Amino acid sequence: MPPLDLSRWDTLEGRTVIVTGATGFVASHLVPALLEEGAQVFGADVLDDPPLRDAHYHHVECDIRRPADVQNLLAISEPDAVIHLAAQSHVPSAWKNPERTTRINVLGTLHLLRACAELDSPARFLMVSTGDVYGRPDRVPIDESAIPRPPNPYAASKLAAEIFARQMADAGQVPAIIVRPFNHTGPGQSSKFVCAAFAEQIARVELGRQPAILSVGDLTPRRDFLDVRDVVDAYIRALCRGRIGETYNIASGKPRTIQSILETLLECSTANIVVETDPDLMRPSDTPVFAGDASRFRRVTGWRPRIPLEETLEEMLEHFRDLSRES
Repeated sequence: MPPLDLSRWDTLEGRTVIVTGATGFVASHLVPALLEEGAQVFGADVLDDPPLRDAHYHHVECDIRRPADVQNLLAISEPDAVIHLAAQSHVPSAWKNPERTTRINVLGTLHLLRACAELDSPARFLMVSTGDVYGRPDRVPIDESAIPRPPNPYAASKLAAEIFARQMADAGQVPAIIVRPFNHTGPGQSSKFVCAAFAEQIARVELGRQPAILSVGDLTPRRDFLDVRDVVDAYIRALCRGRIGETYNIASGKPRTIQSILETLLECSTANIVVETDPDLMRPSDTPVFAGDASRFRRVTGWRPRIPLEETLEEMLEHFRDLSRES
């Protein structure tokens, strides 16, 4: 097997990049960004539904739980790099079905890594994990030296996938880089997640689709939010400039209360909305403050978040207004 390429990439121009989870939220922003960089993109997903039409985008139906699907994907694409987004990332769903979460997040990752290790020319592999692997932190903001204590099956599965990626990088089999993004949001996110859930309800109230009442749970936790487009920029920089075998936090380092998220969205609204606490939604968090330290990543790549969260939330609300008008 040829030695791993440990050099930096100055550009993605002419590179072939696989993006797993290609029909998902983050990929909807990542794929266009990669095409803008001049990459040839192979989008892989269980859905045979190309997210866009472009001469440099190729969609491949692929279930990463099936080794044959993964091998076919790599044979078709002959990639220079893989950005691995495909995952079961909804925490309540992970609690409900940890076996399915493990099959997708752990075995699916292992199938990709093993197939990459068999390539004639090793493909750089960006393992997208999560800041959730840290669990309840001893200190905030959290840096990469903190001992992971995964608080749920989703986080546990991501940490297991990380371990496989790091093993293969250390063994010189796959040039893997691991990133741990903290909360990120933006237009196109599922309303299963808190910012999008608020935005969707407010848009529906404005259009008369539901009463002017918002039922909420605990608004006191403080979380580290980024715009998804800043996270996409971080992934591209990590792929090109990250050090093989290293782990990087992607975070703002500035936690905000869920209450402040809701207030920002309400200030953008044209409706008078009453906020009511629903006891059934009150699940006090055992992690009151959660924020990441991304200074290691900034030193290596020069990355910094650029998009203010207020701008992100306003665009999300407009996105849900458009969806509500069309429905």
